[in-house]
Amino acid sequence: MSGAFPYENVPNELIVKELRSGRRLPRPEICTDELFALMQRCWMENPKDRPSFKDLVEYFNVKKIHVYVDFSQVNPKYVLPPTDPKC
Repeated sequence: MSGAFPYENVPNELIVKELRSGRRLPRPEICTDELFALMQRCWMENPKDRPSFKDLVEYFNVKKIHVYVDFSQVNPKYVLPPTDPKC
């Protein structure tokens, strides 16, 4: 799976229909369950059900919780998005 094409088997014109039917991406192998639960909250269809910016700041307060992505567990075939703004 590529970061640029998260729904690589779904044509662009069907993405909105898929999302409205409740389809979401699976948990990435390098993502903790806690972080994925937060991601799912951010994907809620109703914006009122999503965490606010204040909620996110509180959640990511490193003094309270350690959100961890283990890059050593990345599948060698996993393609990270480019970080160079020229790409």
